[in-house]
Amino acid sequence: MAQILLPEKVWDGTAADYFPSETAILVENGKIKEINSRARLGTEAEVVSLDGLTAIPGLIDAHVHLSLDPESPGTNAEDPDGAVLRARAMVRRGITTARDLGSSGGKILELRKEINKGERIGPRLLVAGPPLTTPGGHCHFWGGVVEDAKDIEKLVRDQAELGFDWLKVMATGGVLTQGTRPSAAQFKLKELEKMVSMSEAFGLPVAAHCHGTPGIAACARARVQSIEHSSFSGEGGFGSAFDEEVSQLISESGAFVAPTVHARWSRFLTQYNDNRPISERTESTNDGSDFARRMNRCYRGLKAAGVRMVASTDAGIPGVHHDALDRALPVWARFAELSPREALISATSGSASALGISDETGFLKPGRSADIVAVRGDPLKSLDCLADKMWVMARGQVVTQQSEVFKAKKGN
Repeated sequence: MAQILLPEKVWDGTAADYFPSETAILVENGKIKEINSRARLGTEAEVVSLDGLTAIPGLIDAHVHLSLDPESPGTNAEDPDGAVLRARAMVRRGITTARDLGSSGGKILELRKEINKGERIGPRLLVAGPPLTTPGGHCHFWGGVVEDAKDIEKLVRDQAELGFDWLKVMATGGVLTQGTRPSAAQFKLKELEKMVSMSEAFGLPVAAHCHGTPGIAACARARVQSIEHSSFSGEGGFGSAFDEEVSQLISESGAFVAPTVHARWSRFLTQYNDNRPISERTESTNDGSDFARRMNRCYRGLKAAGVRMVASTDAGIPGVHHDALDRALPVWARFAELSPREALISATSGSASALGISDETGFLKPGRSADIVAVRGDPLKSLDCLADKMWVMARGQVVTQQSEVFKAKKGN
């Protein structure tokens, strides 16, 4: 059934401002058919009044782990059965697309299939399998351990044949795996190049978990498509080994960065009780401000080098809930010194383009999927209004509708 949506404002995912007033959205068969003035649509359809609301594209979280329970103490304690509930919570909070970057099994493939068939409510999913890692390396317990080129070839082939969308590799150690160090590289450049060439042969892009600066540089040289975290970790912790030349390498490689800044990073901003950018703060304390300044420098450097960065949270790690991207975006904007529009682009059109799905979602344009979020307020001025979603449509299906939103009868 066709529907005409009547919001107060419409933002297409890229523009500096909203469509003219009285703009309406015609949705048919799960897609946006037309965006025009209400008078010019001239079609009989169910009318959905979104009075006082601003319509934007559905949000995209480019790095999650649906099989992980954020209330669990570690990543090796998977809860794949709970992924169904977490996926439902995500889409109802306006996250209409997500990239799941690693788990131990095929449960996530089943969930992706069920969502695509309309049997489950959840975001559009792009999924990776067990990450390639070294013996005893980061997340080795997920079953992606490789020791040589033969192992790499087998794992890449197996994951491609199973139907995964991305290949994940743990290029450095991680925080939550004992015996590994985030700053230390786990693979040599030739091994990473082997993974990339094998993946390209099967049409799989590569996402690389990278904290340490040498590992980041190796991944850029190997031309992975996506660098996760990119935290420039050194002896002094995250952000302590930022390197402008490595940032330029990333830019030249064409890779994008998923920095995984989540809502809990707000605790590092509590001392900033004014609106000054982090880069303008000079005082040094022990309450997180040093961490904030280090990471701010990294993101400003990546941005200056022209590196694309996409909104991402690493949801599933302890304390990071899957449905909290709306609360993470204001934090991400503070850390990277982004305008509200820049932060929104990183979670909509920019993310869709980086993930290779811009023909499908990320924009409010004719032909794109009807992934639409309506909020009360002006998100181009303040991202805080994202936390109060009034209405969510995912692929043409309304999944969140508060009492203030009502449907009118068919026709004019």
